[in-house]
Amino acid sequence: MPKRIRWIDYGKGFAIFLVIIGHVALGSLESQNFDGIDVVILRYILEATYAVHTPVFFALSGYFFKPIGRISMIGSRVLKRLIALMGCCYWI
Repeated sequence: MPKRIRWIDYGKGFAIFLVIIGHVALGSLESQNFDGIDVVILRYILEATYAVHTPVFFALSGYFFKPIGRISMIGSRVLKRLIALMGCCYWI
């Protein structure tokens, strides 16, 4: 089994933490239990977390991107990805 890259795992963990914080801020904002400066702070937290976590996930997934050597390999790669997606989403 290949060895895991720790900084990738830490980056994913950090991004997941930001997603949780963003969802908490969004739920708190939509509850309309806050007013004044609290709404401004919640909006700032929401915008900051959503501005960061998505690029972090894209950057980390791009780190593992393997370029295709030949055009004939595109079909097999797409098929592999579809099978992987269908395998993880079989319960839908």
